[in-house]
Amino acid sequence: EDPVVAIKIVGQGVGQVSDLDLLLAGVSNAIILCFNLKATPASQAAAEKAKVEVRYYDVIYKLTEDVERAAKGMREPTYRQIREGRVEVITPIKIPRLGIIAGSRVLEGKVTRGGWVKLFRGKEMLHEGRISSLKHFKEDVREMPAGQECGIGLEGFETFTQGDTMETYRLEREEI
Repeated sequence: EDPVVAIKIVGQGVGQVSDLDLLLAGVSNAIILCFNLKATPASQAAAEKAKVEVRYYDVIYKLTEDVERAAKGMREPTYRQIREGRVEVITPIKIPRLGIIAGSRVLEGKVTRGGWVKLFRGKEMLHEGRISSLKHFKEDVREMPAGQECGIGLEGFETFTQGDTMETYRLEREEI
């Protein structure tokens, strides 16, 4: 039983896979699971012609494991935010060909180029997105630790104001 993924059984029966089974699976975009059967050359050819996947099992727990794996594969991945740092905007800086970046001081943790950020003005979150550029003076850097000053460019945001704060984070995929 899975609260996110619903598996529908569109038919069941006994005996070899029939043309009707293949037709039903084809129009339902389903696969056929067979337990304790041997594939015949005729049924394999009919399945290939109908472009329907037929799986054969002789051990029941292998069938159930396969169904569970398929259900997990159908789920949308979920991610959790892992906080990495906190940044204060000192001043907006206009950079030719880059636009306006935030001249900033890293207060806690670190900032990573390509990482994620939430930008706040007071208590209001104005923007959430990726860090597109990270500079230390004129040099591109990958990461900037606490206590350092840097220039931070964000995807889709340029209206920085002195005193804005940013929380940086990375996304970590949660296991199902």
